[in-house]
Amino acid sequence: MELAVTLDPGPGIPVQRAVAVGASARLLHASELFEDHYYPIVWGILRGCGDLMRHKAKRRKHFYHLDHGYFRPGHYDGFYRLTPDALAQPWIDERWPDRWSSLGIEIEPWRIGGRKVVVCPPTDAMAAFYGAESWLNDTLAVLARSTDREIVVRRKGDPTPLSDVLADAHAVVAFNSNAAVEAVIAGVPVFVAPINAAAPVGRTDFARIETPIYPDREPWCWSLAYGQWTLDELKDGVPWKHLPRFESLSASTPARSTLTRWLNTRSASTRASR
Repeated sequence: MELAVTLDPGPGIPVQRAVAVGASARLLHASELFEDHYYPIVWGILRGCGDLMRHKAKRRKHFYHLDHGYFRPGHYDGFYRLTPDALAQPWIDERWPDRWSSLGIEIEPWRIGGRKVVVCPPTDAMAAFYGAESWLNDTLAVLARSTDREIVVRRKGDPTPLSDVLADAHAVVAFNSNAAVEAVIAGVPVFVAPINAAAPVGRTDFARIETPIYPDREPWCWSLAYGQWTLDELKDGVPWKHLPRFESLSASTPARSTLTRWLNTRSASTRASR
């Protein structure tokens, strides 16, 4: 088996190169990595990268996904997340609090009440990847039946700061958006798709929008902090001291059942068990 990092043009190239150095991997285009003997580390979902991950998931082959971090993201002085067999980490690993503590981020108390529900739909590219093109309409229909609160749709790229949007929010409803992670830290309850990194600290049944949950968030923060890394850490191979190498991944990672189910059904139902 051969480890390789997708080479995707654009501002992510320094990140991809850093990962390749730290993992002792080759840099190849996504179109070259469909063969089963490749273990790919995939940047983003565009230019064939999404097709590559779908292919690996359906063939029950492992991949890592590389993207902007959960906390303090940003080129090139921010953090980048590395996730096995998923685009984000919708589970909690047992971790020490040190990496989270080093971020200096304060977890705000849970807010109870609020006048509006903020809905964060996926981008067109992400909706196509998950087969979730109808997610926004389906979600708005569920919410209309389940609450009388004002519903505000906030799309990626909205110039209004998220903190302003959350000022009078009862809850955030999101598909994959990292806005849900930010909302949880800000004390706003969330309702998300099962593939969202905030799923362990939110609900996934949107019909229960009037009954949010307010769980302990610290173990979740500690876990996500061990799923993101700086550019220097990526180049130095630090993630691989804490994350399983491909040869160490079990036949079924925590993410695999969730991601494979979504990709195989190509359906993004808002119904769920929680």
